[in-house]
Amino acid sequence: MSKDFAGLNGFIWWMGIVEDRQDPLKLGRCRVRIVGWHSPNKSELPTKSLPWAQQMTPLNNTNPYAPKEGDMVIGFFIDGDNAQEPVMMGVLPGIPLTAANPQQGFNDPRSETQLKNAPVKPGETATNYPRVLDEPTTSRLARNDTDSINKTIVETKKKNKVGPFELDTTYATKYPYNNVYESESGHVMEFDDTPKKERVQLYHREGSYIELQADGSGAFKIVKNKNDTIGGNYSLYVKGNMKVIVDGNISFESNKNISFKAADSFSVSASSISLNASQTFSAKGTSASLTGQVSSSLGGMLSQTKVSGLMTTISGKAITSVSGTGVLNMSGGITNINGAMINLIGVPIGGDVGADIDFADAATDAVDIEFSDDLFGGLDDITADFGGIDIDPGALTDQLSDVATNVSDAVSSSLDTISNNLDNFDVNFDEFGDLDAAIAANQDLVGNIVDNATAAAGSMIDNVKEQLGSISDNISDKLQGSVDSITGPLKENLTSLEGNFGVLSSDTSSLKEKLAAAQSIVSTGTELVQRAQNIPSQAAATVTGLIKTTTDDVSGRISGSIKNTEIVQTIKDNLSTTYDGYVDLIKENANSLTDNLGKNANKVADEWVFQNKDDVIDKVAGSALEVRLNGGSLDDVKAAIADGIQTSWRDYYAENQAKVAPLTNRAIQDSGELTENIGGGVWDQ
Repeated sequence: MSKDFAGLNGFIWWMGIVEDRQDPLKLGRCRVRIVGWHSPNKSELPTKSLPWAQQMTPLNNTNPYAPKEGDMVIGFFIDGDNAQEPVMMGVLPGIPLTAANPQQGFNDPRSETQLKNAPVKPGETATNYPRVLDEPTTSRLARNDTDSINKTIVETKKKNKVGPFELDTTYATKYPYNNVYESESGHVMEFDDTPKKERVQLYHREGSYIELQADGSGAFKIVKNKNDTIGGNYSLYVKGNMKVIVDGNISFESNKNISFKAADSFSVSASSISLNASQTFSAKGTSASLTGQVSSSLGGMLSQTKVSGLMTTISGKAITSVSGTGVLNMSGGITNINGAMINLIGVPIGGDVGADIDFADAATDAVDIEFSDDLFGGLDDITADFGGIDIDPGALTDQLSDVATNVSDAVSSSLDTISNNLDNFDVNFDEFGDLDAAIAANQDLVGNIVDNATAAAGSMIDNVKEQLGSISDNISDKLQGSVDSITGPLKENLTSLEGNFGVLSSDTSSLKEKLAAAQSIVSTGTELVQRAQNIPSQAAATVTGLIKTTTDDVSGRISGSIKNTEIVQTIKDNLSTTYDGYVDLIKENANSLTDNLGKNANKVADEWVFQNKDDVIDKVAGSALEVRLNGGSLDDVKAAIADGIQTSWRDYYAENQAKVAPLTNRAIQDSGELTENIGGGVWDQ
């Protein structure tokens, strides 16, 4: 019986270098070249002939983890002196001083082909181990050395922060308290016991991580998509406040019900809100209000609309209307409908609906409200006060196009000579292969380049300044900003030219610096020509847009009463009086009709006043000012005023003609006569 086994004839230790970890049995075995037992000469003992070394795993983890190529390991032989069954007990850390030599034993032997498929950290290249020299093999995250910590995920996390909520890392490790596992491709696990800076972190090589910090705060970041699947229930409790910010869209979907409950207020803010119920829509509360410029409608196949409750109130300061052609019910313990004027309108009842209605000659009774010369002249004051500018789009566009042509021609001619000289120098430079040597051997040529470049730069600078100055001298201050947006790129090139001109004309600049400045001038000049050639296409759109923006701004600010000058108020007061006179004529003619028809025509006119008067006056005032701003005559302004009021009444009357159906044709005809009288007489000066 053989007695040659471990523990009987001695315990034989060894140290060696791992050369292969591709165990075909996947047991974590490695081929190890053992110091003193194996030759370093790979021709005598190639890596593939080394024995497989078993791995000793801890009792609480039987999953083997193989050390990598180049690691120094320590172990023993199970078979004693036979030395054919090595066992690895652990890895010895160290400070590598020399790079691997794959051709020599006791080194990482992998070829470039094998390294192409090897794990590597982001931003690094796969090479033979050791990949870092003159540093301990202990993880940099465990050491926190000042000269190397900025090459770790600590710096990566600082650079790649996203959004308003990502926490700063509290990493402040002190050796030896951080227990780190760092994989070859860059995954990291940290259990940091540094006093007062304790942390736990799980980090993925692409930047996703979970970090639990010393105060109990947690940071959770996913750099790509995140999908959660929960087989049971899910509950979330937040003791403090909660805020969610999403750059894209949010969608909530439930196959059953969705419920929102707030102990205090529930607020929703959006540019538009849509609520869609396929069956029942209900809203319940002790009170409800809509504030602001509110317009609301209920549409659909409604056989009955109800407003009900213990106390239901519908009120209005001017006119509150509740109307319907079907059934309208209002009920409750106490139901109040109150206001200065209240209309309940349905289909007309009674009266001679078939009568031939005649407005007679009431249209000739239109009230004359005159616009005086002073008042009309005030329009000019307002347009000037609000930024009115007299623009000839064609002339300005032509001027900008001329600038483009002049700059392009002048710069192109200035570039030809210097470009040819630089081409000649490039030929000489290719012969020498060294810039300093080429300059020294071609000082006359370089001198010519510098002289020509200096002259060309000066000429280009003078020309561009002259062209830009001619624009500034011939446009108003109001146009300057928009024209600057077109010529701004030229000014950028001008600044560059001036800087290089300073280098060329300086006695302290070297020939090398001047040559570089000359080359830069050619590049800048070429770009200047391209930018100048783009000006004509930009000019037309910009100038036309500027005119529209200016007129829109003036009429918008007038109609919004942003600046309520005395002239504006006078115009609006006169428009209001005229508007009321027009409405009175409509109602006066309506009163001559059969009772119910007359009443309904009256109601339509009252509603027009209530719902449209302020808007009509604002729009008419803005329209008049816009016409004047664009060079319109007195007659043009009068026509715009008359047309504004006429159009509003006709549109509103046509939309509501169901209420006065028998009047439609005749009323529109006669209202047209009224409008003609107002357009020709009311605004007549």
